[in-house]
Amino acid sequence: MATYLGKVKPGVGKDSKRGTWEFTEELLGYIPYPGTLNVFLDSPATFWKGAALLFDEFLCVEGTINDVPCNVCIKKNRLKSRMVFVVAPFNLRDMFGLVSNSTVELEF
Repeated sequence: MATYLGKVKPGVGKDSKRGTWEFTEELLGYIPYPGTLNVFLDSPATFWKGAALLFDEFLCVEGTINDVPCNVCIKKNRLKSRMVFVVAPFNLRDMFGLVSNSTVELEF
């Protein structure tokens, strides 16, 4: 695993619709909170070819955000992007008091 710092970025609400993630409980082992936490990494992640979970348009791996278990995802067609989408069974913004441009630490 590697550690990355990143800034929370606002989303457009597209992934907060339940249908986007409803079929992932079997893959993730939990029912994800509707929506994702969008994080723009300070440096690009380069490990995606070995990622374990592949579904819909996302490639995901297990990780942590501020030491709390989560899944970190990236769009399959944007593997060199520094924008990742964090999925967890609870609202990460509320849990950590995050707002746009808050700094978070991801490990994956």
